[in-house]
Amino acid sequence: MPLSLEDARRLVTGYVAHYNETRLHSAIGYLAPKDKLEGRGPEILAARDRKLAEARERRKLLRQTAHQEGAAAGPRPSIDFGAVRALITLAEVLALLRYLPTRTRGTQQRGPCPVHGSRQPSRSQCFSANLADNICHCFKCGFGGNALDLWVAVTGQNIYDAAVDLCQRLGRPLPTKESERRPA
Repeated sequence: MPLSLEDARRLVTGYVAHYNETRLHSAIGYLAPKDKLEGRGPEILAARDRKLAEARERRKLLRQTAHQEGAAAGPRPSIDFGAVRALITLAEVLALLRYLPTRTRGTQQRGPCPVHGSRQPSRSQCFSANLADNICHCFKCGFGGNALDLWVAVTGQNIYDAAVDLCQRLGRPLPTKESERRPA
């Protein structure tokens, strides 16, 4: 609530500047209106396409390298991903990511998205984490999932390597399907 006319003008000016210069608008290709009006749209979209192509190429190389290393090392055990998801909580993954919410209400946290990164992390609330249900969602980039999904998205690992990595970092035994089949 503004305390004076000057304060109200300051608040409105800040909102208009954010809306026109920073906020991405879906109707104009997720560009800020200022960038669109100044003709930077094609340049920004080309840079996004280039970054996506580079990321795809990096993932392709990582998959090829992992496949070659895996073939040389022998067969890897089958992971029980359901057990991994039950074993690792969203709160633990957020702690590993050093996540700082901007607002907490009970087991619900809101703040900047650890997947796409937020321009103003101290003010952002686009990411919602429900620690009781172990699920999260970003209302800006559309990411949603559980603790393992979040670790995969943030680290860029495949789900197998992410499960192994998380269990190692948290000092937990890796749940495998072979361990369930062995007689006790």
